[in-house]
Amino acid sequence: MTSIKKTMAELERLSPNEYAKNYAENGLIIVCDNLRSAFNVGSIFRTGDAFGVSKVLLCGITCPIDNRELQKTALGAECSIPSMYYQNTTDAIQELKKEKFKIIALEQTSDAISLSSFSFAKNQKYALVIGNEVEGVAYSVLKLCDHTI
Repeated sequence: MTSIKKTMAELERLSPNEYAKNYAENGLIIVCDNLRSAFNVGSIFRTGDAFGVSKVLLCGITCPIDNRELQKTALGAECSIPSMYYQNTTDAIQELKKEKFKIIALEQTSDAISLSSFSFAKNQKYALVIGNEVEGVAYSVLKLCDHTI
């Protein structure tokens, strides 16, 4: 059996308003901790769009959504997924904790567990922190995280 790819029109993408209405309460936020590459940030938006991420937080040196390289990679997903900018990632994390999010760092640490071993609670809101391509998640941010996977 040969699958045929759908055209962009056949995908019936949600408008930004429809996306926000459908996924605002998903409970999954991506936190970009000082990502250097605008292409990587655009990829996060595209992947987030596929998984129904409710928001992307852009922190520190992470580029804003009006960056041309980000837009080239995101292919419109940066318009669908709401985003916010924080100068400091720790400020973003502290705000998420006040909103009862569990903070998970995607990082290689001595106490990290594999993603396949992590049990996500059904009614829990989560924020996944993705770190800098070279330095990883900042130590000051890791100290605020509830888990590392």
